[in-house]
Amino acid sequence: MPIRIELDNGDILVANKIQWMDSSNEVRAAFSISSTSGPNLLFFDKNGQTRLVLGIEQDMRAGVHLYSSNGQPVLSIVAGDDPICAVSLRDDEGKRGIELSVSKDGRRECNILSESDIPIRLSVRNISHSARQPISSDPPPAKTKSAKRRK
Repeated sequence: MPIRIELDNGDILVANKIQWMDSSNEVRAAFSISSTSGPNLLFFDKNGQTRLVLGIEQDMRAGVHLYSSNGQPVLSIVAGDDPICAVSLRDDEGKRGIELSVSKDGRRECNILSESDIPIRLSVRNISHSARQPISSDPPPAKTKSAKRRK
């Protein structure tokens, strides 16, 4: 669906994509609307590499994605139906990292991604506040030796 802008003088500007250029005529930002997803705002570094994308994904989740200088996704935050929210942190190759998510049913997951691409999965479901034990930041008491040993 094209972007439609009506100007003060009554003229109408229609476009699928709007690009912002720097003084060197390099594209540094773009706003586009895709027929398969939704609106997306993209930011590029001085080398033309995508560094930030804010928009609606193909599965209709809202997303924010940051990319390394070599084009790999290093931070992604998405919100949608299920999982309700997910965060992905990865290395500059887009591989090793951590994924956190919260699902509709209250399940919280943490996946630790290793070099072998086998995730270590931690999952928590339905912990009530009253069942939690407070976590103390105090160190455990030191063990003491008894003053005298009995014979």
